[in-house]
Amino acid sequence: MICAGIFALFHIIVVVFPVVASGGGGESQGMTVAIFDMPLVFVLDHVPGGGRILYNDVGAYMVFFSLVGTLMYASCGALIGHVIDRVRKSVA
Repeated sequence: MICAGIFALFHIIVVVFPVVASGGGGESQGMTVAIFDMPLVFVLDHVPGGGRILYNDVGAYMVFFSLVGTLMYASCGALIGHVIDRVRKSVA
């Protein structure tokens, strides 16, 4: 759970704050989202209706990347923490 919290906090600081502070507009927040949330951008680009979130609806864009992106990072952190815990227990 510690890794999940650290990863989620990282996403909040690096992605959510710039997206919300800029109101979902501007090149710097767009590059931040493109770099750190690339899997989500890829999925939205290939899912029917995803282009609306990516290119048209700023409110949905901000909510989607704030919530789903943070959840994605927390999930990855939880998985990494679980693997670290399993390795630590097998070595000890």
